[in-house]
Amino acid sequence: MVDRINNLKTNLRGLWIDESKNIWIGCYQGVAVVNNENSLVKWYDAAKGLKKHGGIMSFYKDSADVLWMGCGNGLFYKHNDSIIKVEETYNNAIYSIREDKAGDIWCASDNGIFKICKKENIIKDIIWLNEQNGLSSSQFFTLEINNKDQVLAGSGVGVDKFSTQLSTSNHIQNFKHYDAIDGFNGVECNSNCSLNLLNGTIWFGTIKGVYKYEERKDLISNIAPKLDLIDIRLDQEKMETWNTKSGNYTDIIKAINPNFYYDQNHITFDFIGISMVNNQKIKYSYWLEGFDENWYLTSQSSITYPNISPGSYVFHLKAINADNIESDTINYPFIVAPPFWKTYWFYFAVVIIIITLFYIYIKLRERQLRFNNIRLEKKVELRTSQLKKEKGKVEKQHREITNSINYAKRIQDTILPEEELIKEYFNDFFVLHKPKDIVGGDFYWYRCFGNISVIATVDCTGHGVPGGFMSMMGSLLLDKIVQRKNLDTAQILKDLNNEIIRVLDQNSGGELQDGMDIALCLVDKENKQLSFSGARNGIVLISDGKISKIDADLFSVGGSFSKKSKKMKRDFKNNQFSFKQGDWVFMYSDGYYDQLSDKTMTSMGMEKFKGILKESLSNDMDKKEYLLQELDAWKGSFPQIDDLLVMGFKLE
Repeated sequence: MVDRINNLKTNLRGLWIDESKNIWIGCYQGVAVVNNENSLVKWYDAAKGLKKHGGIMSFYKDSADVLWMGCGNGLFYKHNDSIIKVEETYNNAIYSIREDKAGDIWCASDNGIFKICKKENIIKDIIWLNEQNGLSSSQFFTLEINNKDQVLAGSGVGVDKFSTQLSTSNHIQNFKHYDAIDGFNGVECNSNCSLNLLNGTIWFGTIKGVYKYEERKDLISNIAPKLDLIDIRLDQEKMETWNTKSGNYTDIIKAINPNFYYDQNHITFDFIGISMVNNQKIKYSYWLEGFDENWYLTSQSSITYPNISPGSYVFHLKAINADNIESDTINYPFIVAPPFWKTYWFYFAVVIIIITLFYIYIKLRERQLRFNNIRLEKKVELRTSQLKKEKGKVEKQHREITNSINYAKRIQDTILPEEELIKEYFNDFFVLHKPKDIVGGDFYWYRCFGNISVIATVDCTGHGVPGGFMSMMGSLLLDKIVQRKNLDTAQILKDLNNEIIRVLDQNSGGELQDGMDIALCLVDKENKQLSFSGARNGIVLISDGKISKIDADLFSVGGSFSKKSKKMKRDFKNNQFSFKQGDWVFMYSDGYYDQLSDKTMTSMGMEKFKGILKESLSNDMDKKEYLLQELDAWKGSFPQIDDLLVMGFKLE
């Protein structure tokens, strides 16, 4: 075994010692675990899940005893005796890994910094941060988290410090950058070369030696910088005297709301800010009201606006020190006058001339049209007769098509389970089923086996006639699949996925790549157990007034069989819960909460939808009528954009 260790490539970049004093060695072939006697205890390679990792860069064990491995081609972690890759990290090199106080994982990579948000040791989200989120670089080599739960990340241009708490738009907060101006002369940090002593001191290894960050010396300057607007230039030139429409000025800064000529529209504002600390890092926030849409940030001491259109403007300016303390705002209003050909009197004169010419033209055309009308009237009579015949044919075809679709709706309605049959199992039950067109792609399905019932809400690809065909096929396939001997919700979805692929011949990569989003529940009254599996459609549970959403798997059943997705293994989770008498379950498609409002042109969203569901339980109205009332109030005059399906039942 020692020979095997000696034969490994020597470019080793990751070492770690576990609780048993075993040494974990990361190399290009895999990970070797060696004890104190230099014997190989464990070996992890592609057979254990460590595939195409690109070499081990770093190890980190978090508070939940999960061992993370930063590699040249993504982030991996140890689960039982296997290695699993976090696919969302793609093939980015991961240099350093740390954990914050909330238990979330932070990683420095060659594509910025990313945060792995966990809940109950399950990865819920991955948030990537780079220059667009406010960082100074898009490549970081090392990071630490200090006692104040702040990230200190080393890159090729220095160290960034910011809070682990991000804004609602995932923008970094309380940001501060350290470089040579702040005494960090090393500037470029080495990969995974930092040490947090937990006493407020953090060491960073750089290409120019080792540098120390001391928290006690990192003081915030609360004194706002001084700001002054010192000059305004025209066409980049300093003006001794400004000859404007509102008068002549030798000191344009002191002019009150000056009115510039239309060609005095290439303006440069010169200003200066003074800070007591790190004056080199002072920045300026500016906004030309009437021209800019937002505030902008710059480190330059002048701003140029070329080709300003005629109108009224106000130039706003603030200075910001290195600790983000802002000065008072300087406001400078001014006007750019329009040229004479853009004035109201000129427009009026042009309009009068145009109206006169148009009147003469109309009179000449009227005489010509009188002759043409006589000739056209005869043609119109002939065309009208032909159009009446064609209209009759079109109306007949429309009636036949509408009758066929209405008959298809009657067929589709027959495959839906009767509500009275469902109410024999659930004493309190309702269903809101409202297709966008005559027929739709949303349907619900139900089967009962004594004390056990299986119930589903399904959203097929598309709506109208194509959705209707898919819904009928889905109902028949569920009838075929769900038998008393097959009451595993995850297996039912897997079988349905295989059946859709088989029936529509989707493995061949044809055009019929339609699929279904489905929420499937199994209710066991005797054992008071609820099982749920979902393909893109989740469910909402309300128990003792508390509402919770159970998420589904992120892939649908059937469809989307590209070369990549053919290799994707579609295994569905079986979520099981114990319920109490009086708990409510709501199942739905996306049509209700995706509906747009005529006032805001935005969709309703899941949070408002959950609030409506909760309110329906305490409201005296019929639940179905209440949901329709809230939907109509939300969408107003905006038309329905998708099929609607919401179903709820009370657990006994």
